[in-house]
Amino acid sequence: MASHGQVLCEVLRRKLAGHGETPYGYLQHKVLTPLGLGSVEHRSDAQGMPLVASGMRLTARQWSAFGLMILGRGTLGKRVIVREHEFAQCFEPTRINPMFGLGFWLNTSANKNARETDIEKLLEKDWREQDWHQRCICNSAPTDMVAAVGSGYNRLFIIPSLGLVIVRQGSDARFSDAEFLRRMLRR
Repeated sequence: MASHGQVLCEVLRRKLAGHGETPYGYLQHKVLTPLGLGSVEHRSDAQGMPLVASGMRLTARQWSAFGLMILGRGTLGKRVIVREHEFAQCFEPTRINPMFGLGFWLNTSANKNARETDIEKLLEKDWREQDWHQRCICNSAPTDMVAAVGSGYNRLFIIPSLGLVIVRQGSDARFSDAEFLRRMLRR
């Protein structure tokens, strides 16, 4: 699922080659700085390309600012970070994996018949054994919830209908997204 980030970096590298700018530099001035995130600790591959899917380390404050931009449908305050029609494409489920948009996990199938899924456990299986249909992150969470899933069970949950951004950080501690959300959303 993370390959789309590396493809984006390669497209940026090619587009920016004649302008003397790197993909990370572009990301810094187009996204990170407008979000007020400052410099983000990141790792690069052997060619110097940022590992956007697994090599960026954000603080809880940085991740929550990113979540607020998602909650604002591409804007943070009055700053437009991503135009709304482009932004919406990130949350369209794919035919092969209806739980996944462009970089975000979707809870759109949440209902009493959907199976709650530990995303990381299912990703560990061979791709031929992965079935993402009629699955959700948490049946108790609203269907408009989206999640950014980080390594080591770090999470960013955004629930537009509740105006809520939840950041969960840990250090490789496995936990249940569904149980965590049930406890957080208990009313």
